[in-house]
Amino acid sequence: MNLARQYQSEQEALNTLAQKTLKQGGLRYMDTIEGVNKALNRFIARLQTAPRGYSGWFDAVQIQAHDLEQIYQFDERLAEGIPLLREHIGQAIAEIKGEQFETALEALRSMVDGLNQQFDARDELVVMGKQAASPPWPPAGADRWWEHSQ
Repeated sequence: MNLARQYQSEQEALNTLAQKTLKQGGLRYMDTIEGVNKALNRFIARLQTAPRGYSGWFDAVQIQAHDLEQIYQFDERLAEGIPLLREHIGQAIAEIKGEQFETALEALRSMVDGLNQQFDARDELVVMGKQAASPPWPPAGADRWWEHSQ
């Protein structure tokens, strides 16, 4: 899946963050960075193995036309996460020596956790046929959408 490859390229920047943090003597932050890396790995693996295609006539879960639009919206939001992830990793790299480094790492962790939560909601719709009671994302262009995920 192309989306997974794009997130993998951003993961390389996360590895750069880890290396630069170590060089600056930030060993105490490595658990947090490793946690973000594991969460991102999990998200990428889920993207790579996500169900694709259509539901067959006799499949247990049928995807209806109105569900398909919601799936497209989920996928659009997941795609929007790529530049946001890049931005958060860049902010953390810029703050390695700064006072806001811990804050930047927590924002990065929250963002990656939000990606996994978005995928959970998408997965419930695709795999189990459960629609979200309300869309788990704010309107397009909203800042910090990952913090609003359920």
